[in-house]
Amino acid sequence: MTADYERDEIGRLLRSAYDAAPSPEFVESLRTRSEDALRAAIRGGATAAASAERHGTMGNRRLRRSALAIAAVAAVLLVCLLPWLAGARTGWAAVVEAVQARPWIHATVTGPDGQTGEFWFSFVHAVSASRGDGVMGFCDHRVGIVHFYDSANKQLIRSADVYGRNREGLQRFQGAFEAIFRGEEKLDSPLIAANVVHEKRRRVSADGTTWIEYELLLEMAAKRARLVFRVDPGTRLPESMRLVVLDEGEAETTFHFDYPEEGPADVYALGVPRDAELVDRVPKGDLTRLLRGVKASRERFPTSYYAIVINSPMPSDNPMRAYHSFTHFWRKANKWRLEWCFPDGSKGREALLRMHQRIREAKLPAPGDDLTAWRKTWLVDFKFGPAAVCDGETIYRNTSSLFEPTWEVFQKVNSQTAGSYLPLVPSECVPERVAYPGLLAPSEQFAVELTEAPDEGPPGTVLYEVRPTVENAGGLEMKLVRYWIDPARSCVNLRYEQEGADGERSIYVKEGLQQTPNGLWYPTVVRWKNHGMEQEDGEGRADAVWYLYVDFDAELPDSLFQPADRPADD
Repeated sequence: MTADYERDEIGRLLRSAYDAAPSPEFVESLRTRSEDALRAAIRGGATAAASAERHGTMGNRRLRRSALAIAAVAAVLLVCLLPWLAGARTGWAAVVEAVQARPWIHATVTGPDGQTGEFWFSFVHAVSASRGDGVMGFCDHRVGIVHFYDSANKQLIRSADVYGRNREGLQRFQGAFEAIFRGEEKLDSPLIAANVVHEKRRRVSADGTTWIEYELLLEMAAKRARLVFRVDPGTRLPESMRLVVLDEGEAETTFHFDYPEEGPADVYALGVPRDAELVDRVPKGDLTRLLRGVKASRERFPTSYYAIVINSPMPSDNPMRAYHSFTHFWRKANKWRLEWCFPDGSKGREALLRMHQRIREAKLPAPGDDLTAWRKTWLVDFKFGPAAVCDGETIYRNTSSLFEPTWEVFQKVNSQTAGSYLPLVPSECVPERVAYPGLLAPSEQFAVELTEAPDEGPPGTVLYEVRPTVENAGGLEMKLVRYWIDPARSCVNLRYEQEGADGERSIYVKEGLQQTPNGLWYPTVVRWKNHGMEQEDGEGRADAVWYLYVDFDAELPDSLFQPADRPADD
């Protein structure tokens, strides 16, 4: 890596890949928010609150696998879900003001197995901290820097909030606060990963004391949880909180709050030894530009299109002659629909043979073709079965036969959350995920190395290499992940490799680049090396191949995105 990035060609390409002017909507949003002094005051208090969402991900394998993992989520919910706790605007706004007036919020946590931990949040100082089971974390949300210490390896890891989850959490939290002050009836969830599906406010008595309780039913990653705050009506401050994960045997985690005048000033104040080895994983230079470039391209990718994916168990000059299945994916902003289609075997063997012969004679779609017209011409004898659909607010999945669907709610999604299809849609069906995957960023769990001129891989690419530094990092059992990225072509990913803990390697090579209407590159062929059919010559297995065709001008009526049969002419 050279120090003079101005004269470094790779650095120049990375800069150009990330160059993007802010949208007029964003500029107008900033102007509007700056006009209101009250909103500005709220914004200062909300900074630490919303950015606590990142704090909830600071735990390592111990926190994630223990009751304290649930506690971390609940601690985040304490700060980020305050706007949701009011059945009416009166009363709770005063609670919020009372909380903001306290320099620190401290929580003592007890998990279902008796394990304990502590959390601190400060609106004034815009920091959060945690301590429990030999693990300590401290996040300065003003600069987006996280410190994490694990007594097991005695290393202090310094990393950054690369993808701006704190910033996004702040924007959502701020939006909810502003909506409350405007008196709006509906709010968007201030949390990315949780949705409030029901809430109620009540007065309860216990041991001769009257409390106000706010109960929320949440959905988080297809799981349900009940969150109950108990508030002192005199001080108007939360005294305790209970989090019950309903899908895990109703395991309960409890929090007891106090409001001290002082809190930890840095990670060392939590008990980290001053002589602990400091490992700096904050990305710098070209690494920062590459991460931003990939993210920018993924966010700029068109959000309206119709895609057809032909899955073939072997490479072929004409995939129609070696197809295994067809997948159809429609997207319109946060709405989407996924369908599979197969030859209609109900018409008998001879009709099926004619169908296969017809599809082998089909003309492949060309860039810019109308895929709807192509489908009506060449797939007319195929049966289509819906697998899942999202109307922008709710994901529905088909729980029975593809051809006689029975729809059920899979989960609610936030209307502002891009990528709501992640739980159910294969990656190869979504062109922006094929071209611009979310890179694992350097953190307390992962170390990253960037090589500008790798010895292998597609020409003109840089190699982004990720190694886990803890067991089961990110819930992934792997030893190595590698991405080859082309900074000259909008940071498109052209090769991906993952080596599992057992040493088995998965290799994906991406070819046939095309451009979107706004100039971003994406592959139209993905080869999964050595995972297709057994070859006749005994030389092992062929490559499994996905052929991706995208129509960015397709008509996308709203009827497509309902849990119902798709109209025949759509």
